[in-house]
Formats: sequence, structure tokens, C-alpha cells
Amino acid sequence: MHNAAICAMAPLFFAFRRRNYAPLTARYIFDLQVASPQLIDHLSKSFSVQRTARPFSAIAVDQTIECTINRYGKGRGGISGHFSKQLIDRWCQAFSFRAILSSVIAEIVSLETGLNSLDTHIEYTPTRIVVDNKDLSLCITKLKSENLFSCEQNSLSKLFTGKIIHNDIVLNICNSYERGYELLKKYSVERLINKTVNVYDKIDFGKKCLYLKDTDRYSSPSLKLIKSPTHNQLEAYIRRLFVL
Repeated sequence: MHNAAICAMAPLFFAFRRRNYAPLTARYIFDLQVASPQLIDHLSKSFSVQRTARPFSAIAVDQTIECTINRYGKGRGGISGHFSKQLIDRWCQAFSFRAILSSVIAEIVSLETGLNSLDTHIEYTPTRIVVDNKDLSLCITKLKSENLFSCEQNSLSKLFTGKIIHNDIVLNICNSYERGYELLKKYSVERLINKTVNVYDKIDFGKKCLYLKDTDRYSSPSLKLIKSPTHNQLEAYIRRLFVL
């Protein structure tokens, strides 16, 4: 599942011009091709980590690493700010003991109890249940009148406002995966396999992709967006009004 999820997400990073995630994901997929068979087999079957015994508490592998470092690695005694190899090695060797000690002390001084520990879902608290039920009722009431699963309208419209979304925007979003797949393929062949292009060169993502938020300022059919005034332009306009 891990491998399948990564491969499915990679084209979207290229389609929506994610300049950091796009090359990193492409490199990660490329490295998987030359990884050991044992690692590939493990990742093909593993997707999440179950850190506690509570139900529905599994999280992604990379998120587990990030959450663990955020909890025990930041602050006093953490790894943040340590750039020396000796300090990093020392921190890693003593990390598991400090992590266990921190949890035990928190339990002793009642910083973590049965109501606020990692094994407790915040959604179970009485106040949260009341708020969630109220929000759910409001959403259902509004969505019911929208007739989401009917074919009464030929055009896609925004919820609540009912504003019609231009077909160019809809098609641009629907075709984003195929567009991103071609960009991913081109990037991998040119920079990782044939190495005819420097891997650090700026990526050409092609035409600017359209979003639902562009509905109010989209000008068809030239695929141009009407630029909104910037903060500096608004300030200059206000100053001119005061001068006049």
C-alpha cells in the first residue's frame, strides 16, 4: 500500500506545481527501483504504524517519524539545533531511554491521564460530541438542499453560492493527473535515468493550473486570470484618495 500510495500521489505534485514535493517524490520512487527486495516487499504491504492499542490510531510511517521527533526531539534535550555528528549519534543512542522516561514521569505527575493520554480520542469528550453533532446537523441541512447526486444541472456550481464554474477550470482539474503523469515521466527519464538535464535545474511545469478559487477572476478562452490588486497597489490607491 505504501508504494502504491506514493506512486499515485507523485503525478499530482507535478500537476499542481509543488516544487519541493515533486522532485523529492520522483527521486524516492526511483530509489525504490534499486532497493533491496526485502524492503520493497515490506513497503508494498505496510502503510501505517499502530503506536497505541486504541482503535483507529494508525498513522502513516513518515508521519510517525515526524510526530515522534516533534514530541521528543524539540525543546530542551532535543535534537533541534544539533549539527555535530557526535551529538546526533549520542542523541540517537539515548533517545529510546529518554522517551520512555518522559512518558513514565508524565504519568506519575498526572500530566497524562485516562482522559488526555495518547490512548484517548478527543472526539470522545462530551463537549466535543455536542459540538460535532451540531456541526453535522448544519452540514446535512445545507447539503440536502443542494441535491448533490442529482443531474438537474448541466454545469458544475459552487456550494452555498451556486456560482457556475467555467468548463475550462473543470477540465483543467480533471485532466491534472494525466498532465502530472507526463511531467513525472519526463522528469524521471531526463534527470534520473538518462541524466541529460541537471537534477537541480528549475522544473518547467508548463501552463499554470487552474483552481476552483479562480472562478471569480477567470477570463475565457485565453486561459488568463485577471490579476487582483496587490497590497501595495491598494495602499497607493488609498493615498491618492487622501491627496485628492
